[in-house]
Amino acid sequence: MDPSKVEAIVNWPTPRSLKEVRSFHGLVSFYRRFIAGFSTLVAPITECLKGGVFKWDEAAQKSFELIKKKMTEAPLLALPDFEKVFEAHSQNTSLYTPLPVPNAPWEDVSIDFVVGLTRTQRNKDSVMVVVDRFSKMAHFVSYLKTLDASHIADLYFREIVKLHGIPRTITSDRDTTFMSHFWRTLWTKLGTTLQFSSSHHPQTDGQTEVVNRSLGSLLRSLVKGNIRQWDMVLPQAEFAYNRSQSKSTGGFLRFFGLFARCFGGLILSSPYHHQVSSSSRSQWFFLDKIGNGIPIPQCPIK
Repeated sequence: MDPSKVEAIVNWPTPRSLKEVRSFHGLVSFYRRFIAGFSTLVAPITECLKGGVFKWDEAAQKSFELIKKKMTEAPLLALPDFEKVFEAHSQNTSLYTPLPVPNAPWEDVSIDFVVGLTRTQRNKDSVMVVVDRFSKMAHFVSYLKTLDASHIADLYFREIVKLHGIPRTITSDRDTTFMSHFWRTLWTKLGTTLQFSSSHHPQTDGQTEVVNRSLGSLLRSLVKGNIRQWDMVLPQAEFAYNRSQSKSTGGFLRFFGLFARCFGGLILSSPYHHQVSSSSRSQWFFLDKIGNGIPIPQCPIK
C-alpha cells in the first residue's frame, strides 16, 4: 500500500473543536459499512457531539486512533488485481446469498443496536431493534449501552420472548455482544441458530438497517425539542412504524402479519363473513396464504 495515499488519514490531527469532531465523524461514517462493529467503535466520538460543548476524553482519543488504523489497512483500502482470476472463499457461503424466506411470524428475527443517542433522564442512551423477518413488525427497546451480553439477553427475554417465544434463527452483525461466548452458548442451548452478516457484506442484515433509518425519522418528528425525552415517545414510534404499510408483504400493515393466522381465520370462518368487505377478505386470504398454509379454522374462540 502506498503510504502517500493514506497520509491524510494517518496524520489527521486530534479534533480540538466541535466542528473538527463533526468533520472527522462525517468522513469515517461514509465507510461504516466496511468496518466491523463501527457503531460501537465510534460511540465515544459520537458522545462528544452531544450537548453543544466540546469535550474530548481518553475514550474518544482511543476511538479516534483505532478508527484511523482501521481505515488505513487492508482489506478496507485494498484494490483487486484485475489481471488475476477471481476466487471466493468462505466458511459459510450462505452469508453471501439472500436469507431464506421465513414461514411464520417471529420464528426468524434480526437484531441491531442504535447507539450514541442523548442520555435520557431515565439513564437510557441506546435502542435495541428487533425485527420479525416474516411480517417486518419491529420492537424498539431502550437500554444503557454499557450493558453486557448477559444483560442484553435478559432484556430480550423480558421484552420479546414473553410476547413471541424463542426464535428459530437470529440474524445480526458481528457486534461484540453477539460474538460473546455467553450469547453464543445461551442460544445454542435453546436451539436457536445464530446468523452473522459479514462486515464486507452487511446486506445480509439489511432489514434492520432500513428499520433503524425509519426509527431515526420517527424519533426526530416526535421528540421535537425534548431531546432527553426520546425514550418516552419510543412506544409511539413503535406503534407508528408497525401501523404503516410494508411493500415486502404486499402493502399490508406490519401488525397483520402477526395476527392474520388467528384473527384472519376468525373472520373468514365466521357465519358473518359476508358482512366483511371484499377488500378485507382479500387481505386475510393473502395473509393466510403467506402464513405457511396453516388451515384457517385452527384458531378457535375460547
